[in-house]
Amino acid sequence: GASFSYLPHKSGGKEVADNAQPQQRETATFVPLRAALSAPWSAMGDGRDGGVRRVNKLAAAYLLCAAFERTNGRPPSAADVPTLVEGVAAAEVANGVKAGWLPVAAVEDFIGDAAARVVRYEMPAVAAVVGGILGQELLRAVTGKGEPVRNAFFFSMTNSQGTIENLGCPR
Repeated sequence: GASFSYLPHKSGGKEVADNAQPQQRETATFVPLRAALSAPWSAMGDGRDGGVRRVNKLAAAYLLCAAFERTNGRPPSAADVPTLVEGVAAAEVANGVKAGWLPVAAVEDFIGDAAARVVRYEMPAVAAVVGGILGQELLRAVTGKGEPVRNAFFFSMTNSQGTIENLGCPR
């Protein structure tokens, strides 16, 4: 994998004394996409307040769909939602999360007809959000300040919430 060295974000706007120690750089590591897609769901909560229960369920739905694509050689469609839903319980056990952690609604939101209806009407808003995140990441890369998005940004078009998830990258 690759790594990125950065200055952590300072909290507060306090003046720095002349004799203060310079801020230490930190390093974020990245993994190849193949490793990120095969990471267990339980690992997404590592190093996070609240652990895996605070992880966006769309991340697990995405990984479930990636596993479906590896197995079937094609991406899932809306017609495959019942098959995906049937496999959720086994996937939860295989990925080390408790039963019922991934709600059926998350799988339906990720791939179902509700998401397709929203896409037809709200794409400009999604483009603005994703463009803003990309601009923020470019500034972080150029300035070296602030931890970058490690490898995944999930945006739910049904509730207009975006989250950054860590798929397979060690903390």
